[in-house]
Amino acid sequence: ISWAYEQLGQGHSSPVVAGEHIYTTGMTDGTGYLFKFNMDGTLVYSKAYGPEYSESFYGPRGTPVIVDDKIYLMSGYGQLMCMNESDASLLWKLDMVNDLGGDTIRWGYNETPVVDGNVIYATPGGRNSVVALDRNTGEVIWSCRGKNELSAYCTPLLFHHNGRKMLTTHTESHLLGIDANTGDLLWAHKHPNK
Repeated sequence: ISWAYEQLGQGHSSPVVAGEHIYTTGMTDGTGYLFKFNMDGTLVYSKAYGPEYSESFYGPRGTPVIVDDKIYLMSGYGQLMCMNESDASLLWKLDMVNDLGGDTIRWGYNETPVVDGNVIYATPGGRNSVVALDRNTGEVIWSCRGKNELSAYCTPLLFHHNGRKMLTTHTESHLLGIDANTGDLLWAHKHPNK
């Protein structure tokens, strides 16, 4: 073992390496923290980002996503955040429930945001089952009702098929296939989230 850090608190997030740094999240006393380390294990910062899920399976679930000079993460309560990579200062934040019409599911939001170019995709569930946002401002580009269900415990998958960019994800009772450029629902397949 080259180094270890034992003050992350609770959580289920994975570490991610970007450039010369390692990033992860954890929860202490009900508050979520974003951690940034040098490769030798030196802590660069530990930044509180707000309340984190503490009803069951304590702590953050999603993994931070680093793109250029920004960090994106989603709390178990569905707070989708964009932070400055250098100091973790907040650039914008959206509430998946209050701002996007979702509903916190039984064990909290368990999603890592998907970033593609200047777009970020997320799954609030409810009337805006899946959304595409401008990753620099948080403004909604499109929303897809899907089957008007709660989200599920997964991260969307972005891929190309037959010349079309598609986003696939799981909601409460369906797998959804969505045109990633327009937000049009292309297909749905019944599959309960169990």
